[in-house]
Amino acid sequence: MRSTSIACFSGGALATLATTGALAQAPEPSVSIPVASVEIVRILKGKICTTEGGAKFTFTSDGHYAYAGLGRTHSGHYWLGHGAATVRLDNGLERDFKISRRSGMLYMEQTAVRCE
Repeated sequence: MRSTSIACFSGGALATLATTGALAQAPEPSVSIPVASVEIVRILKGKICTTEGGAKFTFTSDGHYAYAGLGRTHSGHYWLGHGAATVRLDNGLERDFKISRRSGMLYMEQTAVRCE
């Protein structure tokens, strides 16, 4: 549990923040680190990303997207940037998949993927 105290003194504002626990700790290995747009393009464009369960996300060089997994297939188009891969399926549904790294692994939302 954290305890916080803030004190203000006349003649100026002096704020003291005291928190139980270390605020300057290094991030835990499971902390999600966003991936920059330029790196997302390098990692995903023209690649097939697979999950441990065998699902495949295909990002072709010309902007087409395909998904195969869990007994389903979907296709559409994608664009990359702003920390996410945005997918618009052929049926019109659109979704952003946040791209991040945790413990050196690449993640699409909460799913670890390997892209080749």
